[in-house]
Amino acid sequence: MTKSKFLRRLSCLLFISSIIQLTFSSNLKSQDKTLLTRDFVYEETFKTVLLYPANSGTNDELNTPIVPLIQNVPMILEFDELGENTSSLYLKIIHCNADWTISSLSTVQYLDGYNENFIEDRKSSIGTRIPYTHYKITLPKVKVTGNYLAVIYRSGDESDFILTKRFIVFDSKVTILAEQKPSTGINQRFTHQQLDFSILYPNMEIINPRGSVKVVIRQNNRWDKVIDNLQPLYVQEDIHKLDYNFFNLENNFPGGNEFRTFSTRSVKFNDINVDKIFIQPDFAEAFLKRDLSTNNQAYALYPDIDGRFVVELYETKTKEVEPDYIFTNFSLDTKEPMPGKVFVVGSFNNYELGPGSELLFNSETNTYQLKTLLKQGYYNYRYAFVPQGSKISDEVFFEGSHFATQNLYDFIVYYRPPGARSDIVVGYKSININGRN
Repeated sequence: MTKSKFLRRLSCLLFISSIIQLTFSSNLKSQDKTLLTRDFVYEETFKTVLLYPANSGTNDELNTPIVPLIQNVPMILEFDELGENTSSLYLKIIHCNADWTISSLSTVQYLDGYNENFIEDRKSSIGTRIPYTHYKITLPKVKVTGNYLAVIYRSGDESDFILTKRFIVFDSKVTILAEQKPSTGINQRFTHQQLDFSILYPNMEIINPRGSVKVVIRQNNRWDKVIDNLQPLYVQEDIHKLDYNFFNLENNFPGGNEFRTFSTRSVKFNDINVDKIFIQPDFAEAFLKRDLSTNNQAYALYPDIDGRFVVELYETKTKEVEPDYIFTNFSLDTKEPMPGKVFVVGSFNNYELGPGSELLFNSETNTYQLKTLLKQGYYNYRYAFVPQGSKISDEVFFEGSHFATQNLYDFIVYYRPPGARSDIVVGYKSININGRN
């Protein structure tokens, strides 16, 4: 065994050892946890969180966790716990306002029965080098529309949070008319996407629409890419219409670029964007091809899944317990250190800018590198740059931005009736910009 292979194997074994230690010490950390009303995983041993409406399709996990109040399909939450341990876990549902603060509604106002659901569906991984337990639960149906937070916690301690995941329940009381137009900004014409829209409410009485209606527009199902402070430009109460057609870039998003992709759906060969794979008795390690900045390059059309991921194996149809966890190595060639921090982001890490997603500069190769543990599948990702002294990430820095980029946008309309104790969701619409067959 060469020295480089020995060091690589040693680092992976140390990583696995740290996971085992985290598994045994996790119960000690509940007093340090603060509930966050966003998609978040509180312990490193829990991974691959998926929340989606199950429509009995091939890749249901790609479905957006937004459902109508009259819900005909179940909402499924699933995730893994690394290691040999199996925890006793529970689910509870929390109703939130439009700004994701916890609403003042009591549990009985939005749920039937107890807000305590034991996760019975637990399965151990089969034939994997790194063992794990897969958890799966169907969320209970709710009685009112709004923002909701699914919270997983350990038995006996509701403050010992494991993970939180957002979902939305809506009622179609208003109609949303939306379209993409060329940006009104001269400098943004070839880099941004402008979304003009109107809200029609012929069968609904809205009191003080400028103060009681709130619209959120998201790009690619991302809560870190939203416009949420728009006031209607015109209120036409006689025809029950709100117009949101602006001229000062209020409704403009950077188009960004298509997401980068890689696939580890097999370790028997190098799949999409994989340069090499090393297999050991107790782990497998994949090295992705070296990435380059695509900023200032012409737009190139290639398919993506808008930042999401699919757990999958070529050799089997069983997604839950047969895919293995693989050490996945990202590498971004920058030639020199950057004046800030570099991260890799995607829905697989909730677009978090933290230690687990930060790449570090290797002066020997002039590349930024990151090793992380991911379940086998097909993944989308991007590189984000955070300048020194800033907390704002910039994906255009490495990826570029184009008006021709394919993006998903959804519009969520909230309303706070007079005297109400919470915001309700009265409309939802999703559109695909520059979509291709």
